Amino acid sequence: VTAIPGYPEAYGTCENRTVSGATFSIDREFPADLSTVYAAVGNPDYTFFIPIPLTVNKIPDVLLNQKFSECVYKNLAAGKKIMTDEKRNEIENRINKIHRTAREKARKILQNCFSDTARIEARKIMNDAFNENWKIISQYVK
Repeated sequence: VTAIPGYPEAYGTCENRTVSGATFSIDREFPADLSTVYAAVGNPDYTFFIPIPLTVNKIPDVLLNQKFSECVYKNLAAGKKIMTDEKRNEIENRINKIHRTAREKARKILQNCFSDTARIEARKIMNDAFNENWKIISQYVK
């Protein structure tokens, strides 16, 4: 690990000192309903960036109680990736496609009729996509 020149206490992103990573994607048209956080729970090189709708109803306990990140860091300490980078990219592409498809379906509903009923339906679509993605991801990190 190489420190940033002139700042010995600072290290580059995604090196072995990185705890996690996240980026927010704020939807321009329906920010309260379709915005997403993409979160890497644990070192980003040893986990997945998971698309999590900001309207998610329930985050799995394993993400909140540190069990998921503990697994990721055990693998990091052992130098054991859960899979090849190519396979991880393939899975991330798959879960992102599921998320994008759901978001566009939800967007069409909201564009058609922006009402409380439409918002509930759109949020359900986003939650269902998250749950589908979680089934895919959870089988790889135990």
